[in-house]
Amino acid sequence: MPLAIFGRGSDVSQGGMAAYIPSELPVGTNVDLELSLPYVSGEQPIRITAAVRNRNGFRYGLEYTALSEGDKERLLKSLKALSLTQ
Repeated sequence: MPLAIFGRGSDVSQGGMAAYIPSELPVGTNVDLELSLPYVSGEQPIRITAAVRNRNGFRYGLEYTALSEGDKERLLKSLKALSLTQ
């Protein structure tokens, strides 16, 4: 049975992200992510499969390995909007 764990992401990009996840995840593990991003309000969370590429304590480097075209478009829309606010 899958285990749901809440975490916090940062450094989100087109290919991956950093995340603080209070759980033991070995490097190489695949995880399913649900991301609620700004500027795509009213829509379902983006669902991404990612691989753990590195870790430092509970801070993980995640690389996206599966992302639908629709979710990719919404991710890019959010990233573009975020870049305009910084």
